[in-house]
Amino acid sequence: MRTSHSQAGFSLLELMVAVAVMGVVTAQLFIVMGNQKKVYSSNERAVDAQETARMTLDLISFDTRMGGYMIPTWLAVSSVDGGTKDPDRFCVSSMFADPGATGSGNPIEALTTRWEGAKLAGGGLSSNSVQVASLNLNPLQDNQDDFATGGGVIIASRAQTYCARIQGITPGAPATIQFATNDATTYITAITPETQVVPANVYEVDANNQLLRNNMVLAQGIEDLQAEFWVDGTNDPATGKPNNLDDGDVEFPVNTLNNPDPPGGGLVARNDRIRRVRITVLAVSQFEDQADSATGNLSYGRPKVANRDPGDVFDRFRRRAFSVSIMPRNVIGIEDPEY
Repeated sequence: MRTSHSQAGFSLLELMVAVAVMGVVTAQLFIVMGNQKKVYSSNERAVDAQETARMTLDLISFDTRMGGYMIPTWLAVSSVDGGTKDPDRFCVSSMFADPGATGSGNPIEALTTRWEGAKLAGGGLSSNSVQVASLNLNPLQDNQDDFATGGGVIIASRAQTYCARIQGITPGAPATIQFATNDATTYITAITPETQVVPANVYEVDANNQLLRNNMVLAQGIEDLQAEFWVDGTNDPATGKPNNLDDGDVEFPVNTLNNPDPPGGGLVARNDRIRRVRITVLAVSQFEDQADSATGNLSYGRPKVANRDPGDVFDRFRRRAFSVSIMPRNVIGIEDPEY
């Protein structure tokens, strides 16, 4: 009996062709899905890097806005320029020990005169330490030391500045503040009567891409930190005072604050004339992107940030640079004849 056409099945050849076609389609589908997953993971890493950078800048911004409270203006902020190859070190003066330990209310708000910083004493400044007459900057209001191991310190005059992390403190008269770095005299080459020392919050990037604040990990995945300054170097002809205008090529960006007479003229290294600080952080993802069929072995370069060159870094880590411009509220417009 002959089988009707409606009851006939697929031939072996037809089944083999169908399986082959389905295999090709399925393989392509898996490739597309795999690439989409890699793109999603890559974007997620980029978003994580962005969030890390933004949260980091929020805290740095708050510290910087509050810098310079009740101290000479040239001690408000400081940095050590890492040049074209390394991150910067950034310091912003911190609030002193609570002067209200023996009083009532909020004596900080009641203060009307500025505290001086610690006076240099004894051997003064060496490459890795400074000697000060006292560790207590406000002895009339409390009996607490204002410097602490692990915190930061700023040493500055109007023309020169240096900041470091405190490695150790030896009390006494004079007291010795030991730095974690060994290059202070490279930046402070002259001691003047206005050279003073104040405690600070210090921000540094270590070799493990960790941003440290006072030697404590603030954020992971930060590859670079750069500090730039607008220093008002132009006087108003009528008053002879800073004109509070960004009107000169040498006024911004200033990457190092130890250059009292830069090319082009102007007194841009006057540390009491800092009007704005721009902080940039470069965040890097924790894991590298995987190669896919679309990009192959595509690699990314590290971008140039401030005066630091990109170098020869090429990999598949995602990077995001974020900047914030900050005006220290305790410095802007201050003309204190006492200093």
